[in-house]
Amino acid sequence: MNRQKPRAADTMPSQPSQPAPSALPDSGIGLPRHALAAAVLAMATLAQMQMQPAIAQVAPAAASFDIPAQPLADALAQFARQSGVQLVYAPDLVQGRRAQAVQGSRSTDAALAELLRGSGLRMRRDGATLVLERVPADGAAALPEVRVAAEAEVETATGPVRGLVARRSASATKTDTPIMETPQTITVVTAEQMQVQRVRDLEQAFEYAAGVRPVSGYSGSYDAIVSRGFQANAGSGSLFADGLKVSDNSWASGKQEPYGLERVEMVKGAASVLYGMSAPGGVLATVSKRPMADAVREVVVEAGTHAHKQIGVDLGGVVAPGSDWTWRLTALARDSDTPVRELQNDTVYIAPALHWQPSAATSLTLLLQHQKRRLGYSFPLPQAGTLLPGPGGQRVARFRFVGEPAYDRQDVQQTTLTALFEHQVNEQATLRQGVRLFDSEADVFFTSATLDPAAPTRLERRAIDEFERVRGFSSDTSWQQRWRSGDVAHTLIAGLDYTRFRSESEWYSRTLAPLDLYQPQYGAVPGAPVPQAFSSTSRRWQAGLYVQDQIKFGERWVALAGLRHDWSDYRSRPFFTPGPWSAERTDAFTGRVGVVYLAPGGWAPFAGYSQSFQPQGGKDAQGQRFKPTEGEQMEIGVRWQPQGEGGLLLSAAAYELRQSNVLTTDPVNPQFSVQTGQARSRGAELEVRGPVTRHLEVVGAYAYTDRRITRSNRPAEIGRRAAEVPYHQASLWGHYRLAAWGLPAWTVGAGVRYTGDMVDGTANATRVAGYGLVDAMLAWQDGPWRVALNVRNVADKEFLTCNGNFCRHGNPRSATLSAAYRW
Repeated sequence: MNRQKPRAADTMPSQPSQPAPSALPDSGIGLPRHALAAAVLAMATLAQMQMQPAIAQVAPAAASFDIPAQPLADALAQFARQSGVQLVYAPDLVQGRRAQAVQGSRSTDAALAELLRGSGLRMRRDGATLVLERVPADGAAALPEVRVAAEAEVETATGPVRGLVARRSASATKTDTPIMETPQTITVVTAEQMQVQRVRDLEQAFEYAAGVRPVSGYSGSYDAIVSRGFQANAGSGSLFADGLKVSDNSWASGKQEPYGLERVEMVKGAASVLYGMSAPGGVLATVSKRPMADAVREVVVEAGTHAHKQIGVDLGGVVAPGSDWTWRLTALARDSDTPVRELQNDTVYIAPALHWQPSAATSLTLLLQHQKRRLGYSFPLPQAGTLLPGPGGQRVARFRFVGEPAYDRQDVQQTTLTALFEHQVNEQATLRQGVRLFDSEADVFFTSATLDPAAPTRLERRAIDEFERVRGFSSDTSWQQRWRSGDVAHTLIAGLDYTRFRSESEWYSRTLAPLDLYQPQYGAVPGAPVPQAFSSTSRRWQAGLYVQDQIKFGERWVALAGLRHDWSDYRSRPFFTPGPWSAERTDAFTGRVGVVYLAPGGWAPFAGYSQSFQPQGGKDAQGQRFKPTEGEQMEIGVRWQPQGEGGLLLSAAAYELRQSNVLTTDPVNPQFSVQTGQARSRGAELEVRGPVTRHLEVVGAYAYTDRRITRSNRPAEIGRRAAEVPYHQASLWGHYRLAAWGLPAWTVGAGVRYTGDMVDGTANATRVAGYGLVDAMLAWQDGPWRVALNVRNVADKEFLTCNGNFCRHGNPRSATLSAAYRW
C-alpha cells in the first residue's frame, strides 16, 4: 500500500529498549526536526545511562491546554509544547492514529490520557519522561481513574458524545470549535438523548429544544421544523448532512433516519454566511455515524403500539489489526402502522461506511446511505368538526381518513454517497473537501378534499398522482489556517461550496367520489389521470465563496467575522410540453460578526449579528425578477458551564430577526406583487442540559416567540401572527439512575412538553388551544443488555395544529419496548 512520505520526525531511529522521541517542546531555533530529535534522544539515553538525578525531576502538576482533535502525531507535538514535558515514543506507534481534543487546565497525566483515549495507546511515566506504548491485548489500561474523570471532556465536533451535553460543534463555524466560544445559539441533540427518548424522526429529536417547533411535512413525508418562527426544511435550503446540502426539493428529500446519526444540530437564526441559501430561522445540520478504531457492536429490537416492529444493527471497528481502514455498518428495518389505521410507516435503511487513514495527516471517509420508505399520506381535516363544531355540533373522529385505503400512499427511495477528505498540510494548515451525490424518487398518491358548501358533512375529493425526482451534486472545499501573533490566535477558514440539482415534478389529477365525513364509505375507484399544467422540470445551481476568521485574544475574548458571496441560477420549463426554459439569476452578499467573553466561573456572554437570503421566484408588474428575501438577526446571550460540575450547560439568548423583501400586493396592479413586505420574529430562549447530580440528568427549555407581519400593502395583515407559532413553549425531561436506592441497573425518566396557544393563520386569526404532554421511561441496564419501555403522551392528550382552514390531530399515546445488546 502506498503511503505518504514520512515526516522528518518519523525518520528518527528507534531502539527496542527506548522509544524514539517524536514530540518535543519547540526549541525556537531553525535546526532540522530530525537532528534536534536525535540530539535529544542521545542526551536522554546518556542521562539514563549515567543515572543523573536531574532526570527524575517532577513534571509540572498542571498546565493549560488548547489542542483540537487532529492526527495524533501533530497533537502530541502541541501537547509537548504546551505542557513542557519530555514525551517519547516509537514513530510507527502513532502512524494513522487520531487524537481527541483537550481543552482547559489539568494535570499533564490527565491531559495525555484524554488525548490518547480510543487510540489504542496508553501512557506510562519514567521519571520526568512520559512514554507511549500500546494497550496490552487483554485491554488493561493505565490510570483508569483519570480516564473516567476525563470521559465527559473528550469529544470532537463529528464524533460520539457521552451524555446529553455536546461541548464542541462545527455546524456554526465549519471548524471544530467549543460551543462556549460560538457567538450564535446552537442546540445539539446527541445520539444518547435520542436513544434514551427513543426518537423516531428529526422532529421528535427537537421536542425538548427551545424555540424549535416540530411540524409534520405533509403527513410526515419529509423533515420539517419551525425555528424562531420560520420554517426550516430542504425546500428552504436549510437542511444539511455532514456539512453538505441535502436537497432543494422538500417532497423528495425524504426523512433522515435518527438511528444512523451521531448528533442533530440546529444553528438558530440567519446563517447564510457559511451555508448560502437558507431560511432566516436557521440551519438544521446532522452528523452521520462514522467508522471508529474502537469496536462497535450493537443489536436493538423494538415492539410497540400501532403494530410497531423494528430491528437495528450498528457494527464497526478496524478492518484488520494494524490496518489503515476502519468500517461501520448501520442498518434498520421497520414494519409499522400509524394512528390512521389504513396507513403504514415501513422503512428499510442501510448505511455502510469506510474510513481510510494512510498517514497521520490524511484521511478519507466514505458514507453510503440507502433508504426505502412506504408511508401513508393522510390529508388534513377541515376546521369544521375539528377546531370548530361541525353540523349539529358534531366532531369528526380523531384520525378520520379522507382518502382511499387502496390508493393513498408514498413510496420514497433515496441514495446518497458522500466522500469527506482531509489533509493536514502542516501543523497550522488543513485542507478539507466534501462531495455528495444525491438521488431520490418519491411516488406520492394522495387524496385532497374540501367541504361541499351545499352539504357540510360531505367532502369533495380529488385524487392526485405525484412523481418527484431529484438528482444532484454538492461539494464544499475549504482551507483552514491557524496562526498566532503574540497573545492573539487566529483560525481562518476560506472555501467554495457548490450545489447542482435537477428536479422533475410530474402531477396528474383524477376524479374521486365524495365522502361523508361522519359516516364514510370507502371503495371508490379514482378516474383516469389528467396531466397538470404546473408540472415542471427545473435545474438549480448555486455557488458561494466564503471566508471567516475566529480570533482569540488571550484567554478571555473570542471574536468572529465572516463574509460570503453567492451566485444562484434557477431554470424551469413545463414538464409535458417542450416550452422554453425560464431563468432566474440571483446573487447576494451575507455576513456575520460576533464576540464572546470567556468570563471566570464558567460564564460566557456573547453577542452577534448575522444575515441570510432566499431566492424569490416570479416577476413584478414591470416584468422585473424579484430580489431574494433577506434575513437579519441581532442576538445577545450568555452560556454558563461551571468547571468540575460534570458538563452541565445553561444557555440564554434574546434576539430580533427580520425578513425583508417579502411579497405583498401591488397597490397599483393588485394582480401582481411587490417586495415591500416585512416579517419580524422577536423572542427569548433558555436551555439547560446535563447532569444536575451524580444520578440525575435533565434537558429543559423555555422559549417566547413573537412572529408576525410588520409591513404589508394589505392593512389587515399588519400585526397578524404567523400560523403554528405559539408565544410560549416549555419542556423538561429528566432521567434518574436508582443506584442510591440500591437499584444500580434501573433508570426512571419523565418529561413534560407544553405548547401555548396559536392561531390558524387565517384572516380571522382563530385561536388554537395550547396543550401539555407527558412522556415517561423505565430502563434496566446490566452489562451488555439494556431494556427500556418508553411511553409518549402518557395521558393520550388530544390536541390540534391548524394552518389555514385545515387541522391535524397530534400523535396519540404510543409505547415502545426496546431491547439492546452491546458487546
